[in-house]
Amino acid sequence: MCQEIPTKRKHLEDVASTCCNLSFSCRRQYRGHLRSQLHVSNNAQVLEEGIYKTASSFKNRIATYRITDSGKADISTFLESVKLKTCKLIHDTILQLNSLKLQLELFAYYTKFINDEELIQLKSFNTKYVVVTESTVLENVYDQLAVYDQLADIIKNKSDEFQEKDSAEIKMLNDN
Repeated sequence: MCQEIPTKRKHLEDVASTCCNLSFSCRRQYRGHLRSQLHVSNNAQVLEEGIYKTASSFKNRIATYRITDSGKADISTFLESVKLKTCKLIHDTILQLNSLKLQLELFAYYTKFINDEELIQLKSFNTKYVVVTESTVLENVYDQLAVYDQLADIIKNKSDEFQEKDSAEIKMLNDN
């Protein structure tokens, strides 16, 4: 994991992000870097191919994961391709913690033409939190798939509404 390495200057401290090979002359720049996509990507813990743990706190009781599958430009295809990875992660987390509060969020780049210029916009779609417990999901693998399918349908519907409303087309899914 990344650690800051301050020097002993009084007014100006050099701080380094070891996982990104960057140094900063002030703590404000360093704190901004900690929230950047570059740092999050470089500091992610690889659990298995395509599954990264990007952040955790409270003894891993709160965690953020990134699940990727490159080459998918369609939201339905992407959500279907990561379904088993996501359900496995849900299953493993419930075995460990007995319950979880789950939210899915998808990031995608959309293109829109305004005055013959191509505008590329990053858009995210998320779901409300769903509480999943050991007794409701572990009895049957189809229950896990049903929970995922409900959340995936919400994301698909939000994406479709956005495309219709803004006349935007999906360019590619954000894999970072």
